[in-house]
Amino acid sequence: MNVIIRVAEIKIWAFLGVYEDEQTQGRYFTIDVEVEAELEERAILEDQIDFVYNYEWIANIVHEEMKIPCALLEKKAILMARKIKESDKRLRSVKLKLAKLNPPLEGEIKSTSVEVFV
Repeated sequence: MNVIIRVAEIKIWAFLGVYEDEQTQGRYFTIDVEVEAELEERAILEDQIDFVYNYEWIANIVHEEMKIPCALLEKKAILMARKIKESDKRLRSVKLKLAKLNPPLEGEIKSTSVEVFV
């Protein structure tokens, strides 16, 4: 059975960006993840947690990856999506959106973001 699992708006303070203040002072980011998994319907209906994909695994991977600084959001998004997909052979695809809140740009901008599919 195909199942879509979503973890939305994981909010993390991190040091990502091309500007010096982004790399030294940091800022908030949000991450949305959607995975498509092939799971056993019988295991789901029998409430067998050991046979489903645990949402906590996604959150843990995101938190660990966001601890590693880098300049490009695109690079960070791809690396996180790949790591999530590689975490379980039952995952068929991963969609990940990484948003930088209040980016250091002229004017009032709520966020900038990138979205990747693996």
